Amino acid sequence: MYFTKIIEVEGSVDFSSVEPIKECVMNGLGISMLPYFNVKRELDNRLFNGEIIKDDQCTISTFVTYHKDKWVSPAMESMIHLIRSYSKDWD
Repeated sequence: MYFTKIIEVEGSVDFSSVEPIKECVMNGLGISMLPYFNVKRELDNRLFNGEIIKDDQCTISTFVTYHKDKWVSPAMESMIHLIRSYSKDWD
């Protein structure tokens, strides 16, 4: 399904975690766009409805962040390398 109208957002709320967003949606307090892996359990348990949006304009960026002045352990370097190598294939 492709949207044919532009949706204008008025009065948005920001949360520091995905869980409060999902709680708001489950309690009828709005809608949200979230990555599938964040809502798979709720969709499987029919706690709310959702649709996968296939649109080149709807992308979710993934960022690997770490403190610029702190030591990066070999395990962290390995994780960063894995993310850089495989994130190109993530859906």
